[in-house]
Amino acid sequence: MKKFLITISAVALMLSFTGCAKEEKPSVEERAFALISGQVSVEEMEEKGWLDEELINWLDSNIDNLQNEESAASVLDDEKSSSYLGEFETVDLYGNEVKSDIFSEYDLTLVNLWTTNCGYCIKEMPHLEEIKNEFAESGKSFNIIGICLDINASGDINENKLEKAMQIIESTGVTYTNIIPDDVIWSNKAGSVSAVPESFFVDKDGKLVGKTILGAKDKEGWLSEIEEEFNELEGKV
Repeated sequence: MKKFLITISAVALMLSFTGCAKEEKPSVEERAFALISGQVSVEEMEEKGWLDEELINWLDSNIDNLQNEESAASVLDDEKSSSYLGEFETVDLYGNEVKSDIFSEYDLTLVNLWTTNCGYCIKEMPHLEEIKNEFAESGKSFNIIGICLDINASGDINENKLEKAMQIIESTGVTYTNIIPDDVIWSNKAGSVSAVPESFFVDKDGKLVGKTILGAKDKEGWLSEIEEEFNELEGKV
């Protein structure tokens, strides 16, 4: 507890030098847990732009419940439950039916959220395709699912966005499934996305595992993240 109080003081001190934080960041609960559990140091949080008054106020309000990593994790139960995609029934970009049971076929699935106007999203797609194929050849139970968020962001299908999305898939050579979010997906994870690309992992039950990843990565960066998640899964078996 004393160590945690010192950490809060360090964050508060750091805030006096950082000014405005970056907008692209996880929820305040996720940032608090990352700090408490040691996943991210104060210095790293400052570099990421995760330090702000909202975080300090949240920590102050919940300090009695955040005495250790285990109790902090319990505080996030509601937050994490809203981060699941849910029991969705939707279609891919070509109209083929896709349900949430698609995750049951793989031990680990990377879900990549993107939009048609995101250059970074498009740039990393060939790397993701290569990785999917390499894991398939190795026999490891891994898959990638893409979700294009701006096709129906206003509620109805934007035919121009849909056509552009299909052109992007063709130009990048992507063969992994890319879906259009339905109301279930929008009411859960997709509705809370503030910036793209955003990616996360789910297990065969469709439950969120590991951390949310903000921003694009190159091939080596993704391979490192995926191997880390597999190691985590295997450690729980």
